[in-house]
Amino acid sequence: MNLEEALEEYGMTERQAKVYLAALGLGESAVTDIAQKAQIKRAGTYYLSESLVDIDLFYRTKKSGKAYYSAVEPKTLLAHLRRH
Repeated sequence: MNLEEALEEYGMTERQAKVYLAALGLGESAVTDIAQKAQIKRAGTYYLSESLVDIDLFYRTKKSGKAYYSAVEPKTLLAHLRRH
């Protein structure tokens, strides 16, 4: 089982898992960069990123009016997923 499958087993959708892993590898990034790495369309990545912010698995910051996202650390993710 790979990490993406493990995240799905804990309740993430396939696309959420791809976006999480892409952001984890990139660090704080714009949606465009995350979308490219996750190989998901930008509009879908924006929606998925916001859904991960809503469940406290992503951080959102703004710089010069542009949103940047970063994934929580894997330890935090596992603790969150075990609670839910």
